[in-house]
Formats: sequence, C-alpha cells, structure tokens
Amino acid sequence: MQKEIIQFEDSHRINEKKVYLLFVLFVIGNLYPGIGAIALTLWLVGYIIKKKGKLIDYKVVKYTKWMLIASLALSSVTFLKYPILYFEELIKQISWVALAVIGLRFNKNEQKLFFKLFLFSIVLCSPLIFVIPVRYRAYFPHSNHLAYYTLIPLLFYLLFTEGKKKWLYVFALFIIVIITISSGGIAAFLGVLLLYFLLIRKFSAKTFASLFILAILMGAIGLSTGVLESLYHKVSLVDFDNIANKADRGSMGSESSLVWRMTYWTMLTREFLSHNTLTLLLGEGLKTMTAGNYIYSFMVRDPHNDYVRLIIERGFIGAAVYLFCLVKMALSTPHKILFASILFVPMFSGNIIVSFPFTFSYIILISMLSKKTQTYV
Repeated sequence: MQKEIIQFEDSHRINEKKVYLLFVLFVIGNLYPGIGAIALTLWLVGYIIKKKGKLIDYKVVKYTKWMLIASLALSSVTFLKYPILYFEELIKQISWVALAVIGLRFNKNEQKLFFKLFLFSIVLCSPLIFVIPVRYRAYFPHSNHLAYYTLIPLLFYLLFTEGKKKWLYVFALFIIVIITISSGGIAAFLGVLLLYFLLIRKFSAKTFASLFILAILMGAIGLSTGVLESLYHKVSLVDFDNIANKADRGSMGSESSLVWRMTYWTMLTREFLSHNTLTLLLGEGLKTMTAGNYIYSFMVRDPHNDYVRLIIERGFIGAAVYLFCLVKMALSTPHKILFASILFVPMFSGNIIVSFPFTFSYIILISMLSKKTQTYV
C-alpha cells in the first residue's frame, strides 16, 4: 500500500494581514480566553465548510483531535454533573485543533513578525510598571503567564536567528522575565538556555566565551534585582517533613510561594486519593480545579501544577491519555527535547495548559515546525 505524501506550501512571503489579525486575537484571548476560544472555533468551522468537510489529519492536527476525542469520551462525569463546564472545555479543545491548522499555514517569517509584535506590545505596556501596584504582567492574566510565555519566542530565536540579533532578542526576553519577578519563569528560562548550549551548540572557544558573557550579564541583573536571591531563598525553605505536617493541619503557611504550593499540592492529592475507584479512574470532572468551580472546600486558588490538575479533573485514565497526546505533539518537531522542556517543565509550577497565550503560540509553532518541508538554522 502506497503511503500518502502530504505537501505543504513553504513560502517565505509574509501575509501581514493574517499575522496582525492573529495577534489581535492573541491579545483578546489573553484578556478574555473564552472569546478567544470561541473565535478560533468559529474560524475552524468556516475553514471546514470552505474545504467541504476536509481537514488535514497531519501530526499536530491529529494529536489535538485526539485530545478533543479523549475529552469527549472520557469525561462523562463532567457531562452528567456539570454540562456547561463540559461544553466550555470542548470549545477550548476545538480551538486547539484550529491553532494546529493555522500553524500548518504559517511560515518562519510570519512567526518572526508575530513575536516582534509581542515584544513591541510589551514595551508599549511597560509604563504599567509604575502605575499598577502588582507584578508586571502587561495584558497577560498573570505575571507568571507572561514569564513562561517568553520560553516560546526564546526557543524560536535560538533556533532561527544567527549572530548578534539572536542574543539581543534573548537578552530582551530575559529582561521581561526579570521584571515579572517570577522565580519559576526565571529558572525555566535559564534551564532552556542551558539545554540549548548542551544539545545544539558545539562547544568551541567562541561558544564558551558567549556562554560566559551571557552568564555574567544575566547573573549581574539577577543579583542586582534580588530575583536570584529570592529564588535561592524559596528553594532553601523546602522541608518535606514540614510540608507533610502543614498538609496534615490544613495550613499552607507563608514561608514562601514554593512551600505554599507544595503543601497545597499535597492536600489536593490526598483529598483526591481518598475517593472511590471510579473517581480515581475518571476524575472529579473537567474544570473543577478552575476558579469558580473548585470541587474541594479548602481550595482558594488553582493548583499551579498541571499534573495535579489533570489527574484530579480527568482521573488516571484521562490524564494518561491527555499526557500521551501532549508528548506526541511535543515530539513531532525537530529538537524534541527542547520543545518538550518548555512545555513539561513549566507544567510543574504553572497553569500552562489553561494559559490561552501559551497554548496559542506553542501549538501554532510546533505545528508549523512539524511540516517536512520546513528548513532550520
């Protein structure tokens, strides 16, 4: 049987109107995720009608469809208990399919323009640092969302840009992460940089010198702002016996945000594991870890851990299927470890899979890179 070969247009021309419209949708989705997801769903419906029901079943599109089907089939608990939440989640998953289709129609230059618009918009919003008395977030829902989002353009610039321009973009992104004061975001950013040098760059004298200079600059900024000291302080306060005792008392304390989260994760996991076998397998229901729908009486915020969220909401079966699809998506591109790292590492301490901006750009980028005709630096 002859295998079907799918050809994609790999033009370097920029459809500026398309990029600007996508960026407007990106900003709107940051402010109102539901509207963003509905707009993408309507676009996909229109696209399918235009193509007379045909939808390319290629790599990332296929994996997002699998996640949609898994959400439909393995979330009967949500459908029976919370039908509105069920349909909200389905709209989100359909929007992911739309993003994968859009990614197949994107090229490197259009992606570059999109990230330039992102950087320009962050600079445009910078006066908010002096106006709003909270950690800088621009138009993002939370400062951590902005910090983790920078990992996507960071990887793009590392892989697709050469010379001094590359490091100027990297430095600009690092400044954005620093002003968000996100310890997790800073740690993830530095980790991706280290992985890049270990996996991609050949260790010549020039590479070592570049890495050394970059480390000095970033270290100086981190120390002068107190961000690196804060990160070390948070890690040094971790005491697993103390965390277990705090979880027993139902008191998360205020030593540090990391200790608070680890105690919270312990309480959530213990509560879930105390339920019957059916709940363990199928979960408490979609979106029951989201503000306004909290399933447990002691909950005061989202888990800030996507693995905990997936297991509790979808159960062990649903979480395993969903994570399998995410792994297949991340591994559909060259530089698999790098693309997996910017997704699966932040999932430990962020709300990545419910972050509209992160999933928006991540799915478009990996779908674009999954095309066989794409060239790389």
